[in-house]
Amino acid sequence: MLKPYSHWRFALAISLLLTACQKDSDLLTVGAKPAEVNTLAAFVAVHGAPRQLFTLAAATDSFQLRTAQGNRLVIPANAFVLPSGARPNPEPISIEYREVLSRADMVLSALPSTASEQLLEAGGEFYLKARQGSNTLRLNPTAHVRLHFRNSRLSTFSNMAVFYGTTSKNVFSWLPQSSADISSSVVQDSLPSQPRSYRLRLNNDSLGWVSCARLVDARQQTTVSIAVSGDDVQSKNTMVFLVFKSLNTSVRAYSQSSDNIFSAPNIPEGLAVTAVVLRNVNGSYFFGQQTLQVGTNQMFSPSISAVSEEAAVAAIRGL
Repeated sequence: MLKPYSHWRFALAISLLLTACQKDSDLLTVGAKPAEVNTLAAFVAVHGAPRQLFTLAAATDSFQLRTAQGNRLVIPANAFVLPSGARPNPEPISIEYREVLSRADMVLSALPSTASEQLLEAGGEFYLKARQGSNTLRLNPTAHVRLHFRNSRLSTFSNMAVFYGTTSKNVFSWLPQSSADISSSVVQDSLPSQPRSYRLRLNNDSLGWVSCARLVDARQQTTVSIAVSGDDVQSKNTMVFLVFKSLNTSVRAYSQSSDNIFSAPNIPEGLAVTAVVLRNVNGSYFFGQQTLQVGTNQMFSPSISAVSEEAAVAAIRGL
């Protein structure tokens, strides 16, 4: 039986993560096609969460908009400062925003909902950057950016917390907000007409990927393995995800050996999960999926076949 994890500031070897992780994970780029084409990196860049670009005429302007998925982003006047802490110049500020709400978008964006090796159920994963010329701006410590969002895909709407995106050794993960970051918060809206609606208030010293999520705990967990058939199976040409049917959760599996086996720890037993494999070998795509109820030391062996890029996207969209 699943239950919300009551102490979300859990022991994840945070000290190790803080020294090894790059906060805000600019290494992960989605929504813009890179120079290198017809690779998995290009696939994620093209089909992942699209960039939504906006412009503030001046730093003193306030800003409110409806996003592509119907959420509301509110930026107050004087919300940004230069890296030095000084006020920006009286010139336009460009805002870059992305949003990931569904399991399919997590896979297409290569954004797993895990904190280290612990599962998260994601209410939403959001990216925000502000730039003025060559300067990447920070949030003004006295300002609060607010995001009002809704997600009907959640299994429960309680115990949401704020997590920040990190990248360590090219592996993306989420870190819980620190005890010092008391001004960032996520609360549930109390509007009967808008169930599973939330308000995210963000005020930290840099901007990037942020997630509103809850930790998922299960009494029985196991390591799941996925056998990937084919030649030259390696991380740069093979992406493997576990997608949950009853949770708004996706977990990325990684190769631990040279025998084409990918694995993911701490997977709750008894839940229906789909193993998804996407490969790009010399410009050709291969895709496979298999759905099973997770048992102890569960092994997946999805049938993998050649597909078009469009067919792979459609299959992932159908998860």
